[in-house]
Amino acid sequence: MTYRFSRSPVHLAAPIAQSCRSGPACPCCAAIARAQQQALFDALPEWCSPLTPGMQLVNLSHSEDGGKLRVDLGADWPRMFGQLSRAGEALVMTRNTAAIIGRRMQYPVLRVTSGGGKAASGEGGLWLDFRQLGAARAVHLRREERHVFGVEFADTTGNLVHRFTLTPESDMDEFFAWVRLHQACTADPSATSSTVAEASPAPSPARARRHCDTGALVSVVAACVDQKIAVRATVSGAGVTQRVEFTPGALQRSAGWWFASDDDTGLHFCPDLLARITLEEHTVLGAATEDGTTALLLEAGSPTMEGAWRRLLETMA
Repeated sequence: MTYRFSRSPVHLAAPIAQSCRSGPACPCCAAIARAQQQALFDALPEWCSPLTPGMQLVNLSHSEDGGKLRVDLGADWPRMFGQLSRAGEALVMTRNTAAIIGRRMQYPVLRVTSGGGKAASGEGGLWLDFRQLGAARAVHLRREERHVFGVEFADTTGNLVHRFTLTPESDMDEFFAWVRLHQACTADPSATSSTVAEASPAPSPARARRHCDTGALVSVVAACVDQKIAVRATVSGAGVTQRVEFTPGALQRSAGWWFASDDDTGLHFCPDLLARITLEEHTVLGAATEDGTTALLLEAGSPTMEGAWRRLLETMA
């Protein structure tokens, strides 16, 4: 549950202030000091967060236990996404109900359409439809071992579809300056949501397709790990599509989800949430949910891998 601030929560000041035991070397404490120097005011200094300096109280909210602090952001999507690269390298993630993909990278430069409703990054592997985004919030998660900062983007129904999370290589000061710049001007939910009706997509051209066993997806990814085959994975959420090329070096299972990764990229998928696995044109392995929405696509990672990829699909899919 989300709680809005109506006054300074003095009763929570002491536990939060005492939660940091790292001393002067704490990156979070240092970021707080710098943020307070750069901002004109801090509405909630007792919350000991670099997110609060310069933020209007109406834009701040928190979880019941105080472990998550949120800042409501505006909806100037082209400008917001266009300036995210200033924060440097981060973990960029896109998700839907059955698949999640993430990569450590600097947010790519986007080319926005003339109408301002869509954007793409070209070789950066991101496609955005701003009309399907509903809200954005900067977050500060307090965990026992560390602090986590980032921004979460939700669709018009409130489902999380895209996330930008800081890493040790990120420029924290630039990120918090970005949050101050793009905080919402009002707490009215209608100010940060969109109800633009979407046109029906054009029908896809007919392609040779056959259905595969539901276990084919895990088998193919496992074989890619064993044979060191690079793959191109595409995950789409409402309004966001992310494509990543990587060579999975490990495959693990946890609570029904499978996780394939290399040093910079991670792909999560849950076979139990997938209703159909298909092979198109003998080269594209697709996974769809019960409602027919494509959750994940796998292709050869590069032209040099196409032969090995085709042979793998003929054997495993």
